Amino acid sequence: MNPVTGCRYKCQTCPNFDLCENCFEVAGEHRHAFMCIEAPGSSPQLVGRPGGNKPVFSGITCDRCHMSPLRGRRYKCGMCPDFDLCEDCFENVTNHDHIFLVQFDPGTVCALAGSPGSARH
Repeated sequence: MNPVTGCRYKCQTCPNFDLCENCFEVAGEHRHAFMCIEAPGSSPQLVGRPGGNKPVFSGITCDRCHMSPLRGRRYKCGMCPDFDLCEDCFENVTNHDHIFLVQFDPGTVCALAGSPGSARH
């Protein structure tokens, strides 16, 4: 048994069941809600899919508002290396004219999203 590195994901249904950041991402879709505990003493945040919670992209940071980990839809620039926006920043930024890809959940393929700041859905 090794110490958990990164965010510790604690199942809210199963007693004494925790996942490290890497295992949580690899597992994909979860039937139970999890709490993300980023560091001892920090405020835990509810993650997972039950109840319409937003997906969590561990290891991904929004390059505009610096949300980390990125929660909700991930918008990845199709031209810039390592440039990501959260859904709120993608809807509001107007100074980036590259085409973006959207990823709805970690581990899923990206779809074409268009340019930031334009109406879509």
